[in-house]
Formats: sequence, C-alpha cells, structure tokens
Amino acid sequence: MPQFTAKQRAEYRRTGRPTKLRGSGAYGAVIPGSKHPSQNTFRTGKWANRGAIVGGAIGGYYGGPIGAKVGSYAGRAAFHYPAKLMGSGSYQDAGTQGLGGNMAPQVPTFKSSGDFVTISHREYIGDLLSSAVAGEFRSDTFALNPGDPATFPWLSNLCQTSYQQYKFDSLVFSVKSTSGDSLNSTNTALGSVFGAISYDFNDEDMTTKTEIANSDWSRVAKPSEDFMIPVEVKSKQTGLNGGMLYVANQPNLPSNVDPKTYMLGKLTIGSQGLQGTEVNFGELWVSYKVRMYKPTMSKPLSQALVFTQTRSAVTGNAPLGLDIVLNDHNSDSVGVQIANAGQVLQFSPKRMMNGSTFLLHIRWLGAQTALGGLSFVPFSDDYDSATIHSPASAVVSDSACSVMCKFKLNYDGQDVQSIQITQGTTFPTGAMCNITMMQVCGTALPVIGNPGH
Repeated sequence: MPQFTAKQRAEYRRTGRPTKLRGSGAYGAVIPGSKHPSQNTFRTGKWANRGAIVGGAIGGYYGGPIGAKVGSYAGRAAFHYPAKLMGSGSYQDAGTQGLGGNMAPQVPTFKSSGDFVTISHREYIGDLLSSAVAGEFRSDTFALNPGDPATFPWLSNLCQTSYQQYKFDSLVFSVKSTSGDSLNSTNTALGSVFGAISYDFNDEDMTTKTEIANSDWSRVAKPSEDFMIPVEVKSKQTGLNGGMLYVANQPNLPSNVDPKTYMLGKLTIGSQGLQGTEVNFGELWVSYKVRMYKPTMSKPLSQALVFTQTRSAVTGNAPLGLDIVLNDHNSDSVGVQIANAGQVLQFSPKRMMNGSTFLLHIRWLGAQTALGGLSFVPFSDDYDSATIHSPASAVVSDSACSVMCKFKLNYDGQDVQSIQITQGTTFPTGAMCNITMMQVCGTALPVIGNPGH
C-alpha cells in the first residue's frame, strides 16, 4: 500500500472532519436537499476525503502528477456515495437522491437487550397533497411520538398501550416523489415541497415557507425530487430524563402534563406553488430504530377511535350547534371539527385505517315539542353507509329526535371528509346536541332499537 505524503496527511487533517448531523444514528455527511451548502459539496465528507487521499496516492504511484489528480477524483467519487447516509438505524441508502427504498428493513426487526426492546422498521405514513387552492401554501404537521397513529401507523398499534417510555436511536422521514417534470401549460413553475423538524412541541406550528425553509436542517425540493429529513435524537441535544420520553396512549394529552415529556418534536411538511388543486405529489415514509421501555398491560379497546361532544345554540340553520358545552364527557381521538356554522361535521382520515367502520349517533333534546322531523344528507361515494332516523323524516315528534348511522370509510386520498345536516330542519326548542362517533367492528348495520328515546 503506498504511503501518504506529509502534504496529503495535512490535507486530511484540515478537511477530514465534515459537518455532520449530530445524532446517535451517526448520520452521514451528505444530505440531499440541505440548505447548508457544505452538506452538498462533492469535496466534503470524511469518506470522500479518504477516498481522494487513497486514490491520489495510488494514481501518483503509477501515473505521476496527472495520475494523482485522476486517482484523487476517482477515489473521492468511489468513497463519496456509500457514505450518503449510514448509521446504527439501518441507514444504508446509497442512491444519488439519497432515497432508494432501503432506509430500514420493510420487515420489522426486534431485539431484546437489558431492560428495553429495540424495534427497527420502515413505515408508509400516507400520501402528500397540495393546497385546495392552486399555488397556495399548505402544510401538515406530525407529532414525533411512537404512540401517535398519524405518524407511526404500525408502531402505534404495537406500543401505544404496551410500553410506557421510548427513546429513538435513529429517526428519518423521507418524501418519495410521485410527480414528474412535464407540464401541460405555458406556466413552467413546478412549485416546491419542503419540510423541517421543530424540537419544541409547544411552539406554534410553522405556517409559511419562510419559517420552514429557514429552520435548521430543513429540506426544499421540487415536487419531482425525493428527499430525507433526519431527526436529531442524541439525548444531550434533545431529551429530558436521559432522552427517555413517555409514550402517548391518546391523541390529546391531558391538560396537566407537559407535552415536552412526551413529544420529541414535530415534523412539518409543506408545499407551495403547485399548479393543480389537491395534487397528490408524493408519499411520506418514516424509518426508525427505537427502544421501548417498561412494558405494561394493554387496556381493552384503548385504541378505538371515539369522538363525543355536547353542543348548544342549535337552530334549523345550525343543526350541530354553534357552541361547545364544556364537560368531562367531551373527548376526541378522531380529529373532528364542526364547520360551516354548525352544519357540517368534518374529520380527517389521518388516524383512520381505510375500511374502518364507524357508528355515528346525533341526538337533539329540548324543552318543547318538535315541529318537524330530521332531514339527513346521505353519505357520498366515499362511504358504505346505512342510516336510521327517529322519528322518520318529516314526522312530528316530541321533545327529542335523533339520527344514527353506521358507515365504512373508503378513503380515496382526499384529506378531509364531511357529513352534512340539511338546513331548514326544525328541532326541539332550546335543543342541546349530543354527538357520538366511535369505531366499531363489522361491516353490517346492527339491529338498533329506537335511537331517539
């Protein structure tokens, strides 16, 4: 093996320590899409510099000064690409875009060591959509907690009620483009896709491209490009309690706890300038190696999705009410919003598995006799549904009326689903509205008695 010259050794000492992503995942030096130029320069990186030294020495030995230059360039290239992203979290990808589908084993692996279980896996989170208005900004936020089904669809089912604490050894999100570069208009703008991590979960969500793009280790790319967003997981950089945080076993944390003891942070993925409306431009994946601590007994039906809420100020034009009645019975693990001035019940399918079955019961109770029955807008083609009214539509009733329906979600890629109650319905005077939506088993509408009494 040729010996290195003093000049070559000095050059390695000067440039051989690249700027890295800090983290116990040992993230590599070259990160595609980084806003830090030093991270994307072909001549930086420990392995690239080593390759240049080795190649230059070999080339100089056989070909003199010209051979040294050629060998240095070839060695830098040869050592550069395998060092794209490597580390203890199965970071073995070597594609030119830094994303070739091999971030972590698609089949999950488990390893028991001491007082924890280590799980390595790669999951598909969901498709990414642009704004409902062409060209405008749109973002989605994902909590970094293994118990959150919106971020970890597979892992949350395993650990949400089975473990109490966690610690990531490595965590990387990847955006896999499903877009092309061709255009069918005179407008040549493709728009941009971007993402970043906020490590303070209590901070407000980032709502502009400027905020996201100027965050540390943010990524900005055109829609046709793949890119990765590594997450800092080193204990002394991010965590409390030696880096160990609590597993969230419900979507909404209790008001008396500090979210920072649960959440490592949050991921924000956004887009802007895309020409179409609600364009499906890519897929979001996550690859991780996580330690799970302190196993516990699962609670029956603890992972079922439930929404319950009592509302007031019900009128014919606001059948779902305008105000929330604050009480201990209100809960939401579905992500429901009452929109359009109390006429529409909206929910995001992020937390729902395609094909899930839900039971929806809405009941109105007032002080006087109702003057008319309930009129309920049927579900769209996104659902297989069946509905029962009490009383039947347009039939005079007493001081209570209700609607109960069971529906099966057929998710079509749209990010918001809605159920609407028609305007003009007459309800009991001064009625309160009780809404319950829960996940159930089965696909057929069960035998239900009179739901209004």
